[in-house]
Amino acid sequence: MKYGMPTYEFGARIVAFNAQRNYYSFYADPGIVKRYRDELKGLDCGKSCIRFRNIGDVPLSILGKIVHDCAK
Repeated sequence: MKYGMPTYEFGARIVAFNAQRNYYSFYADPGIVKRYRDELKGLDCGKSCIRFRNIGDVPLSILGKIVHDCAK
């Protein structure tokens, strides 16, 4: 747990997720989120987070790639 969220640390990089009141948030390294921004079209993306209302709204394969890149 870090910042009140379930968090996975990969050296200096982290991957975290959280359930907000009206949406879910997935946090990762800003450079990696930026790299996949085109594949996340239609989702609310911040500098280092991806926000979505339903798990079916986000391509899980892309989240898997983001986690994999963070773990490198």
